[in-house]
Order: sequence, then C-alpha cells, then structure tokens
Amino acid sequence: MAVQYYKPHLVKQYLELTDWLVFLDYDLIVKHPHNWYEQYIGTNEYDLVVTDHKEDINNGAFMLRNSQWGRAFAKHWVALSDSGRQTYPFSDNGPFAEATLRFGTRLKRPECRHEFNVCVKDMKDKGAARMKGVAWLHCLGRIKNAVMAGWERNATRTMGRVKFAATASGFNSHSWEDWKAKSGRSSDTYF
Repeated sequence: MAVQYYKPHLVKQYLELTDWLVFLDYDLIVKHPHNWYEQYIGTNEYDLVVTDHKEDINNGAFMLRNSQWGRAFAKHWVALSDSGRQTYPFSDNGPFAEATLRFGTRLKRPECRHEFNVCVKDMKDKGAARMKGVAWLHCLGRIKNAVMAGWERNATRTMGRVKFAATASGFNSHSWEDWKAKSGRSSDTYF
C-alpha cells in the first residue's frame, strides 16, 4: 500500500486513544502558533473540524472527536480509501472529502443531502488528470455552497456535525501567500 493511503488507517487506529485526534500533515506550516485547538472545538455539537477552503475539503489539518460519529466517519473514510483508489482524486483527500459530504449532510432534509459520488460523475469526462482535479474541486465548492451558505473568508460554516473553520481564523490555509513565493513555485500550483 502506498504511504498516502495509510492516513485513514492511522486516524482510525489512533482516534480510539484520545478524546480528539488532531492531524497535521508533515508539510503543514503552523502560521499562528498562538491559536489553541480548543478554540475550534467549542461544545459537543461538532465531531469534525476542518478549514473552510473556498472549494476544497482538505485533510491536511483536521480534528476528529472520538465519538460514535467520529469512529463511524473514520471507518467509512477507510472503506472509501481502500475501495476507491481509482475513483477519487488526490489519494487520501478525495475519499476524505466524499466521506465529509456524506456524513455532513446525512441528517439534512432529503433535498439537501449529498448525492453519493456526484463529484466523481462530474469529473469523469474531463480528460487529463489536472482537468479532472479542477472539476472535482469546483463540484465540492458547489455542493458546500448549496448545503451551507456561500463561502466567506471570515465566516465559519457548519454541515451537520462538521465545522468548517473560517480560512481567516488561521486553523489551516493552503492558499497562495508570500511565504510560498519564496519556494520558487507559482501561485497556480497551490489551491
């Protein structure tokens, strides 16, 4: 198994050892060390906290509660990851996004629920891998905006037991910033 597919298995295994599992990718840069994880958790109304990127649902940094919901989410993410390697883009992140939409909308009214794999269907005819990835991201953004309110950099949104922390809150950001320019990469290589 390729290393990128270990993440959901590790999360599932280690989740049971703590109240909240905080996962940070190895390449994540902590920009705001004065922020505390507790400020994002709040009360018991949320089981998953991720950054609310404009379109993407990214698992580079997230917090997952050791609850019935959290354990079921981790188990479902593992199942999607193991069975859908050829189905979802972005290795472990595609199945994570799909699981987030499924679990985040499952208590919504039927007309507001996520149709399983709609973004997979949306990207099928797009040709090159890069175009499929772009179609996937646009689809995630459309679903998030339809189920919640429109995206705003300073607004926190919720989808069932999922809290999408405002991008401006500093929880996690993959957007283009000056420090990334120093790496020599251009802004179109970052989401």
